[in-house]
Amino acid sequence: MKYGMKATDIELTASIEEYFGKKMAALDKVAAHFGEALSAHVEAGRTTRHHRSGDVFRVEIRIHVPGRELRAESVGKTLLEAMDKAQEDMRTELERHKEKSVDAKRRGGAELKKMLRE
Repeated sequence: MKYGMKATDIELTASIEEYFGKKMAALDKVAAHFGEALSAHVEAGRTTRHHRSGDVFRVEIRIHVPGRELRAESVGKTLLEAMDKAQEDMRTELERHKEKSVDAKRRGGAELKKMLRE
């Protein structure tokens, strides 16, 4: 899966890019069901410029799968915490979409088999 990264109101260091790369690689196993031509976009940044504590970091992940765009957004006290939450939400979205597509294929096959019996 190919992915692009964008930083808003923060500096994207090499260690942050490496961490995000590991998290996106963890999604590759679930995303492999949809093929190799997936594209993802990760946007990380601060929600506010003047607050220093609380949930001030935001991460948004968008993945374009055939026929749909999946999106997960999360906020956290640290950038890494927000990325962890967003990655888990995206994993859930990918698994849910995968199950729906597999179930649709099974229902279609069952309907075809039913028609052939009649």
